[in-house]
Amino acid sequence: MSNAENEGSNSARLALAASLHSAIRNNHLEFFEDIDDTVHEIGFDSNSLGGGHVTEVPEGLDLAGAQDLINHFAEGSEVLKVRMDAWDGIRTLENESNLLTFLATGLLSTLERESATAATGILSCTLPQEVAPLNSGFFGGQDLNLERMRLGASNRWPGRFPHEYGFEAEDAVWFGVDWQRYTAYWIKRACATGDQRIVLATLQMLAQVRVGLGMTSNDRIVRQLSEASHFRSSDSNRWDTSGDGSKKNEAYGFKRARQLSGSTLVHGTFAWKGSWWHPSGTFHDYIMQNHRSDLYKDGKEFSWSGYYSEKHRDLAGHRFKRWVDSEGGLRTAIGHSYGGEVIARAVNQGATINEVVLLSAPIHHHHESMLYNVSKVFDVRLKFDIVLFAACARQRIPHVPNAMATIREFRLSTWMWNHGATRDPAVWKQNNIARKISL
Repeated sequence: MSNAENEGSNSARLALAASLHSAIRNNHLEFFEDIDDTVHEIGFDSNSLGGGHVTEVPEGLDLAGAQDLINHFAEGSEVLKVRMDAWDGIRTLENESNLLTFLATGLLSTLERESATAATGILSCTLPQEVAPLNSGFFGGQDLNLERMRLGASNRWPGRFPHEYGFEAEDAVWFGVDWQRYTAYWIKRACATGDQRIVLATLQMLAQVRVGLGMTSNDRIVRQLSEASHFRSSDSNRWDTSGDGSKKNEAYGFKRARQLSGSTLVHGTFAWKGSWWHPSGTFHDYIMQNHRSDLYKDGKEFSWSGYYSEKHRDLAGHRFKRWVDSEGGLRTAIGHSYGGEVIARAVNQGATINEVVLLSAPIHHHHESMLYNVSKVFDVRLKFDIVLFAACARQRIPHVPNAMATIREFRLSTWMWNHGATRDPAVWKQNNIARKISL
């Protein structure tokens, strides 16, 4: 089940498990109704979402998952068998505690993308307040740091740890077999204590180490998956579905009557160091030459820190609102990933923007409020965005009563790893996206 040939489908299953774990706890399984056909392709019984298997939100879902993992290892089961048994329980939602067990076995994978997906999933879907303190007796009475983990384990990790790389490094070598030995040592030792909180603490610490390593990988997909682990703490309202009409921009109706011109691109997290959104960048030039000749190309293009932080996105929203005001409003704003939230925040603060194009954007309540203040939203995304699923992020704009905006959706029909595919000119051309959404 865990081999390079199946790495794509297995990683998709791990990402789905993380989202299901989070959605079950928050009683929001309706967010999966729009992906029934997609999850069916990876072996998940989509009928179970509405089939009554989940009748109430389980109490202590993380702890139940930790106990399930303890039980499996107490029985001496092989990791592969544990993984397959856990998936059998997940795909029909007959045993929700299998979700965390499945993620733990994914963390043990020798395959780089699988283990990175599992690590991000664990950090995204488990609750930090349910783990034991890191100075507990299991960790020797001292804070558990990366160096202590390396020196304390009989199966040592042979590579460098994240803190030994520079922030910009993207050349880490992946030691798959050694990673499996390393994580197996700690997970089995934790399970042997029989303490659910120790197990959760160990899984979260190992997941943190794994995403740290992933951030320095020479595989762009692994870096994207690892960066997505920060989505968890970035927005406390990720499951909030209350579109807030109270934030309606009352001046919008008057401004909308004017013929607006001018368009711009807003990058997502960490993308400030990229060039696709810059004037003369690949996606910038494609949009300007083919679809928006008024795309901003002067020397004061908008940019923001790109940090995975709600505080930074809030600040970016305020600054983007000022930038839009200085331009006299915009016809179109195009945002990739969390760049879409920056646009939404600016609109909700009064920025005058007629159309918003969302590219692979995680959906929060800011986007719902925005629907009261723009005329059109174009929502372009992957068929199955493994980065957003692993991060437990919502991927579809829900219906908002009395919203002003019309929404046009486009979902790529092919499976892709790359979260950035929706800003790739080749993908736009090949799929004729602009025509299909009438941009």
